[in-house]
Amino acid sequence: MWFEKEKFVNFVRQLSESREIPAAKTKLFKRRDVQPLHKVREKDKSCPNCRKKLRRFNYSYDSNVILDKCPDCGGIWADKGEVEQVAAYLKKDPKVTAVAEGLIELKKLGDPDIDPDKVTAGYYLSFLKIVVPLSDDVPRQRFPLVTVCIIALCTILFAARIYLQPELFWEKLGLFPEGSHDIDLFNSMFLSVGLLSFVLNMLFLWLFGDNVEDRFSRLGYLGFYLCCGLFASIVFSMFNDDLSITAVGISGAVSGIMGAYFIFYPVANIKLFVFFSTVEVPAAVFLGLWFLFQLLSPFIFRDGPVLNAAWPAHASGFVLGVVVAYFKKSAIQPKE
Repeated sequence: MWFEKEKFVNFVRQLSESREIPAAKTKLFKRRDVQPLHKVREKDKSCPNCRKKLRRFNYSYDSNVILDKCPDCGGIWADKGEVEQVAAYLKKDPKVTAVAEGLIELKKLGDPDIDPDKVTAGYYLSFLKIVVPLSDDVPRQRFPLVTVCIIALCTILFAARIYLQPELFWEKLGLFPEGSHDIDLFNSMFLSVGLLSFVLNMLFLWLFGDNVEDRFSRLGYLGFYLCCGLFASIVFSMFNDDLSITAVGISGAVSGIMGAYFIFYPVANIKLFVFFSTVEVPAAVFLGLWFLFQLLSPFIFRDGPVLNAAWPAHASGFVLGVVVAYFKKSAIQPKE
């Protein structure tokens, strides 16, 4: 079948709404290999209008449906099976939709005061957090004992905070006298304030912390974690004109570990879950964009209902991690 310019897209979108077209099954959190064009064994085709040689392309980059398109008029040549595959690709998978809706509801729990009528572009950009790192290709040299202990402690404290009444949590642990509920600098290194923050902090700590721990002694790595969190908390307080510390120390400490990973393993491949598929990018690209996003977040969310108030802690922790890792890496490299 030959489709004139832009008619193919309209046709397959309408076809995707048909009940006779089942949704393409998506394997969540599993790598999706993109079929390279040079492995496609088909005869070259010519445009019926321009007589130019058609060029092959992978529809939507990763659908693995290889179509032929005219470089001049934009017409597309496709057979029945390819049209149905594209329609199935565009059709919403109920399982993927359920995951996406769950992420949105989780976001709403963290932002209960959002007015849907006042949502701006900054709010939608906040969903870039759905780009989640899943794994890397750097083998660890030893068991990450300190990282595992930190994750275990953070999990215990977070679960206890949910189980106990928040206003009595610190008193029952015997950390503060009655009537005092502020989180001090040290405890902010291990306590997340929300479920989404806790999950992301633990995921990033597990993914990047094991390899960074290989570059330090056990005690040195723990000291590095605490120093990054302490520095990030102080910077956060300065930006907020308030010396009272909220639980941003853990985010700053994890950001410091990410900064160290940026220096130690810049060419490592990070597998990312990007909405409904997975891609691999160099660590320097992912972490560099993450840091840039932190710096730009006050401008992105300035007029919107969502504010990434912890960006000073994230950015400062990352910078300290970069500086420490740079000097440590320079110190251990042999001089020519």
